[in-house]
Amino acid sequence: MHRLDTRLSTQFYLHPRYVSMVHCLTLSLSCSALILVIGMLFSPVSTANPIVKQSLTPQQTLYIDAQAAIAQGNQQKYWEFRKHLLDYPLLPYLERSYYTKFMRQLPQSVIEAFLQRYAQDDFVKGLQFRYVAYLSTRDKEAFQTWYTQTPVHWLNVQLQCRYLDNITRSGEFTAALDKQVNALWQHPRSQDKACDQVFQRWQEQGGITTERILQRIKLVAKEGKPRLIVYLTRLLPPELQPIGRLWGQVANSAGYVSRINRNKDWHDVDPTYLTPIVMVGLERLIWQDVEQAMSTFIALPSNVQLTQAQEFFLTKTIAIRLSLYDEPGTQLWLDKARDLGMADDLRDWQISHYIRHNQWLGLTQFVTKLDAKFRADSRVRYWQAKAFDVLGEAEQSAELFTSLAQERHYYGFKASDALSLPIQLNQQSVSEDKKTIALVRSNAHFKMAKELFALAKFSAARYQWRRLLNELSDTQGAQAATIAYEMQWFDRGIYALAEFGKSNDVIRRFPRPYPEYFAASATKYSHPKSWLYAIARRESAFAPDARSSANARGLMQILPQTANYLTKNGHKTSQLNDPKRNIALGAQYLGYLSDKVTDNIVLRTAAYNAGWKNVQKWLPLDAMPLEQWIELIPFKETREYVKAVITYERIYAQQLNQLSAIQPINAEEYVSYTILTSNLETGTLSAR
Repeated sequence: MHRLDTRLSTQFYLHPRYVSMVHCLTLSLSCSALILVIGMLFSPVSTANPIVKQSLTPQQTLYIDAQAAIAQGNQQKYWEFRKHLLDYPLLPYLERSYYTKFMRQLPQSVIEAFLQRYAQDDFVKGLQFRYVAYLSTRDKEAFQTWYTQTPVHWLNVQLQCRYLDNITRSGEFTAALDKQVNALWQHPRSQDKACDQVFQRWQEQGGITTERILQRIKLVAKEGKPRLIVYLTRLLPPELQPIGRLWGQVANSAGYVSRINRNKDWHDVDPTYLTPIVMVGLERLIWQDVEQAMSTFIALPSNVQLTQAQEFFLTKTIAIRLSLYDEPGTQLWLDKARDLGMADDLRDWQISHYIRHNQWLGLTQFVTKLDAKFRADSRVRYWQAKAFDVLGEAEQSAELFTSLAQERHYYGFKASDALSLPIQLNQQSVSEDKKTIALVRSNAHFKMAKELFALAKFSAARYQWRRLLNELSDTQGAQAATIAYEMQWFDRGIYALAEFGKSNDVIRRFPRPYPEYFAASATKYSHPKSWLYAIARRESAFAPDARSSANARGLMQILPQTANYLTKNGHKTSQLNDPKRNIALGAQYLGYLSDKVTDNIVLRTAAYNAGWKNVQKWLPLDAMPLEQWIELIPFKETREYVKAVITYERIYAQQLNQLSAIQPINAEEYVSYTILTSNLETGTLSAR
């Protein structure tokens, strides 16, 4: 996802089971081999457009008409349409809409029978929430019954407190109730007013203890609004209120912790209460003013008693903060962290430091001392091979490069380049099993997913698809992926292949949908088509309705404000889900980035993800090899994004029988801020 000026999240709204997998597949360096271990055959793939608008079946038309009748409040028409849909897979969806619309007019027994039929199924989450909320103000006995039958995560705080208000009116709090109320109270912000009476009764029964007050103050200091600390401090015993005020000061300004040796309010404080304040303050200060944080950390008074783990955490955080921009003292603090017991993540930072400063001998010596599992990491192996090459150790370098070049990921491709060999793809297609495919197609969840997909109800279709996959074995799941590909529902096929261990079927994992739209935009804006495909594949896996937590939309993940800026016209958010419009806007924005970071495709790729201002800021003053700059991009998300797009582009270039456009012709291509400014026209580059 691109940004004009700010760094935003690119996490898509996915089912929880997908989230951790997709995070691993796209962001984490340690598991990059999984996502990038992808090959493909040279045979062409289908170029038909996915999600083609085909003629509706009679039942699909009746279903749409029945939903319209519900929306219009016309029960007579609904029942007329419904009698022709009794065997239609989406009848439950129609019934859910009906019960939601007419809930207040129907007998409670009818609603409850439907909810019980789908007990604990997210399919009825919205209806059940509305029904419980309805009961909460009309039938307290039924409310309490249905509340206990409803998963807590389906409810909001207001309903939870209404329930607790009913059952705590006697003033008695069991251990279970006490724990439940405390979980609501331990929140970084003020809770809903519906909780006030519950909290008051709980306080009267001694539920708000000093320990719990301090626990919440710490939570507020880290995540909430400091003004709440003023209220919480008043709840503390008088002798502990200075602790609350210290928390408030640090929450308002992390720099206040640097006064620990000067201000009397830090004196004579019990270390048990003092140390947590110092930890929170210093952690925040490290990212605001690292110099001040270092001097404060070094000079902490004796009454601040840090554990070894706490000391290591602060040392590690300082080392990482310095490493990001290669500030003075980086190696010193990396060494301090090493002496305290270097954590796994700092090994990558140390290697980055050697790469930045061309310290190839130091890198090889450092890698030699690593555990075998770290030496086996593809990034470590590539840069160790690179270091051996620079040091004249040709045999050791060639051995590592040759091994890496057999693998299908970013570093494997780079190793192939170093040896002047073609990249290895090793495509392994999933063989279709007609019997298993027929079994999958007969599944009720598949039938619903298929109909919902045909009606462009993609969110609901994905939910039923997830229900389907949860019921399948690995063999059946792989066949489901082939069905998704055949349906041209490419994002589901891509994720299913990864989930069921078939990532090597790159023909299906790297499809080429909307060929005319990508070709037209590539021609209009002079972009390699393989690059546009790679961006879309990384951004959305070709889900036309993809939406990020930052509200970026569609195949190319376009922010509404970016669309408006580029076209000088207002865009309805829903319009960004149109593939033709979305692809064109993405291509236009990539062209716009040429005026900010030159035509260098790698720099534009990074700018598409992190914003052009960040890319300008990250460029060194002195020229640096492009491949080293990629390794040193401060944002891990952008660093891994760039590597993924480079890899995907090379795969698509193979599919399209083209030379890779993103692979530098000169392996020693350099970048710097000076080179950037010299290649841009006067007046087009914003101030650094």
